[in-house]
Amino acid sequence: MAVKEEEADISSKILNCKLTDEEKATLAERGYKMQTVMNEGSCSLVYLAHYEGTMIDENAVQRNVSLKLACKVMETEQAPKDFVQKFLLRELDIIAQISHPHIIHTHSILHLNTKILVFMRNAEYGNLCDYITNYGGLREKQARLWFRQLAVGVDYLHSINIAHRDIKCENILITSSLNVKICDFGFARFCADNKGKTVFSTTFCGSVAYAAPELIKGTPYVPMYSDVWSLGVVLYIMLNGIMPFRTDNIGKLWNTQMNKEYRFRTSVIPKTSREVIDLVSTMLEPNWFERTTLPEVLHSEWFAIEPSLLEFTPSEQLAMERAKRFHAENREKSIKKIMRTNRAKKIIEVISKESMEQPSDDMDDVIRKQNLVKGIKKVVNPSASNPVALKVTGERKCVQEGRRASAEGRRTSVEGRRASIDATIDTNVSERRASVDASQDTNVTEKAEATKDTSTS
Repeated sequence: MAVKEEEADISSKILNCKLTDEEKATLAERGYKMQTVMNEGSCSLVYLAHYEGTMIDENAVQRNVSLKLACKVMETEQAPKDFVQKFLLRELDIIAQISHPHIIHTHSILHLNTKILVFMRNAEYGNLCDYITNYGGLREKQARLWFRQLAVGVDYLHSINIAHRDIKCENILITSSLNVKICDFGFARFCADNKGKTVFSTTFCGSVAYAAPELIKGTPYVPMYSDVWSLGVVLYIMLNGIMPFRTDNIGKLWNTQMNKEYRFRTSVIPKTSREVIDLVSTMLEPNWFERTTLPEVLHSEWFAIEPSLLEFTPSEQLAMERAKRFHAENREKSIKKIMRTNRAKKIIEVISKESMEQPSDDMDDVIRKQNLVKGIKKVVNPSASNPVALKVTGERKCVQEGRRASAEGRRTSVEGRRASIDATIDTNVSERRASVDASQDTNVTEKAEATKDTSTS
């Protein structure tokens, strides 16, 4: 019953994503003629569109163009708030910044009523999943060419601190020139903080069949290494035409991943080089800290079989240079933000010293300043928005409290020991004094009796 209700809810969202005749007419006035629906998701529809209008090329020259585009339509009013605020806005921010020959090109982004429309290049041959379903696994040479394009594209994303987090065959498109493009950045995110430090993710993203063991286990993970695992699954599918692991049972899936219980098909092994089998093994390494990295993949022995693949093409090199400039600009902005944060921290220190060191007759004024310090700390402390950092902070507090309790226990023990020693010393001194006094009394008595006897005689 719950499943039927969920399916009905999803279908209603799909219906709400459909464009009305009035909206289609508005788009036609701007040169976009909406045609058939090509694909559908839980909160989006993909239309085939035809665009006729003007476009500014790389040389800043305006020219008339006629293009076939794919249009992703997303309904913002009916979609969950979490989806809109956390994922949709992040996706729009990312696709507006990236530009690479192996990533699907975004033509334009429009906001129409309550809908967001993303126009992008149309991939004439569909996605990699459909291609392999129709034609079977790829020959190794073709797989090497396509997989290199994917690895270069993802490496570009990682160079600007973006993780895709949903790499799968369905999100890899094939153009009429038989090149592959990465698409769908719905789960993508920036994976470094303002200081350039890697930020762990805690959200389960993507498909189970492509998810790394650390995601299946539910522990905080480094999204870039998870992307490498997903690429390893894609490479295996390219060569074998099947999934490396069964996904009907999550517990068994994790065990098979950790034990590396996958095998190349017997019909594929004779036609497959040892270099690519070894590469898949290093990418499907269950321990993420031992997993290979994308730079190592791009310089692996498998790509060295064709030396030309070890070097960037001019368009790839240009994209990487743009990425470096983008990273440098963001780094400069981050430094300025850190400087502002440091100034705020100095204000905290000054207020703290004023509230703790300077005596004040007005107790309300002291309390007000302490509350102000707490308020500023909440704004400045970067761990406030990081659940992993909060957990670590909580653990540190527990450790500190434990250490304080242990220190107080030791202090109490030392004080008790000192009291016991003092009591023992006092007892010994008292007994010694009593003994000396008794001895003196005895001597005096004996002397008195001796004197008395002498006088009597």
